[in-house]
Amino acid sequence: MNDNQPGQVQPPSAASAATAPRSGGGGRGKGKGKAIGIGAGALVVAGALVAGGVLLFGGGDDSEDAGSYTLVMPDTLVDGAFKKDSSGGDAKPEEPSDSDVEEMKTFGIENADGADGSYTNAEKQSLRVVGVHGDIPDPVKSVNDLLAKTQKQEKDEQKVPGAKTETTPYQDYHPAGFKGAVLKCTASKTTYTFDGGAPMGNALETSTCVWGDKGVLGMVTVDNMQGVAEGKTKGLSAKELSEVTAKVRTEIRKKK
Repeated sequence: MNDNQPGQVQPPSAASAATAPRSGGGGRGKGKGKAIGIGAGALVVAGALVAGGVLLFGGGDDSEDAGSYTLVMPDTLVDGAFKKDSSGGDAKPEEPSDSDVEEMKTFGIENADGADGSYTNAEKQSLRVVGVHGDIPDPVKSVNDLLAKTQKQEKDEQKVPGAKTETTPYQDYHPAGFKGAVLKCTASKTTYTFDGGAPMGNALETSTCVWGDKGVLGMVTVDNMQGVAEGKTKGLSAKELSEVTAKVRTEIRKKK
């Protein structure tokens, strides 16, 4: 649990990091400089929204060939329940920068490329998917290294005055249809107060799942930020998001 000093603030813009940047692309294209979304990119940004420890992942089987999949973000996800956010425009994806590729190597990922997409459902829940595909011989270690960096960035970030976050520990999940090496999920609830202690709006609920296999490392985040003002939109529990993540993984992974 992270308690921040109270003060008069607006809900933090950092919360919207789960929906940015919005490249919405997949695969390689012409150009350079694409942020493929792990390390210092979107995966760590999204991961820093929840308080996670350095996790010792283990278990699970992944018999699929390393590097045999690419990632494609479709127009809808989770059996059509979430529709792609069109605010990112129709820009074609670009090749990852040299610095991106080098950083992926520090996580044990060779021949890395990535994709990400932002989606919304009828309940105004926002879903963000960020993934990297390539050769990942030890997905457990790669996920551990990713979360270690996530933890460091979260500690280094300036705390938001008036914000109080309660976070459940990451847990292993094995939802139906999931065949990756590891899937861990967490959920958090952030409330905001004015200087006098009066509540500021409704709570922001965020849940995050991270999965790894020999071909893909990915993160799925869902929050209720768009519906916070009405006070009617809830987030998903860690267990609920684990089931969503299993479907997302199946829907975005495509054979090369």
